Amino acid sequence: MSSMTARELKISSSCSSKVLILGGYTILQKPNKGVSLATTARFTCNLTAKPWKEGEENDKDGISVTVESRQFHTSYVYSYSTSTRNLTLLSFTDVENGTLTNPNPNPFSQSDDFTSNYSNKYILSSLSTSFSYFKPTGVEYTGRKITIELIGDKEFYTGEGEENNAHEASQPQTYVAPIIPSPSTPTRSTLLVHKTGLGSSATLCTSLTSSLSHYLSTPPSPPCSNP
Repeated sequence: MSSMTARELKISSSCSSKVLILGGYTILQKPNKGVSLATTARFTCNLTAKPWKEGEENDKDGISVTVESRQFHTSYVYSYSTSTRNLTLLSFTDVENGTLTNPNPNPFSQSDDFTSNYSNKYILSSLSTSFSYFKPTGVEYTGRKITIELIGDKEFYTGEGEENNAHEASQPQTYVAPIIPSPSTPTRSTLLVHKTGLGSSATLCTSLTSSLSHYLSTPPSPPCSNP
């Protein structure tokens, strides 16, 4: 699903979860097979692309992508260079580290320790694959900053941590990971997360790649400047 205005673009993609009812790791080897059933739990990615506001700092050569999960209190800010075609993590925020900034963001380097060490591997892989395939260029892309919100249905997780997604009773409940003291360093915080095994990582990759690929595969009109 997508919508577009003169100022911003919105795309929403979701993927259903699955349960493997027959088979195991042996199905990774041919000719073994397994049987999976789709379930009602879905992972959703909401992409919004807004023009840069006047006075905001932006790299004329780069495409800014922020991936955030309110459920897990995390945020990743990336920059994709349209000239070198490298993806760099500029900053990272979570409950354990606070906000960390890349001390030496270099779009000309393909091996960036900060990007490798602090990226979520599923998010990084989805972004890298999409940008590598479509190789976007032009002001229609660099003139907008992209924000992608990750939302997993509560059925992907178990235990405490559910709260209403909105004040309206019609809105479904969304899992929010509880913050607890770190077992190794009680003065620091960490998250308590238990998965139910419905394939949250796979559905994250599918919905994230789908939303970004849809945006990159259909070049939008050059953005209007945002006052």
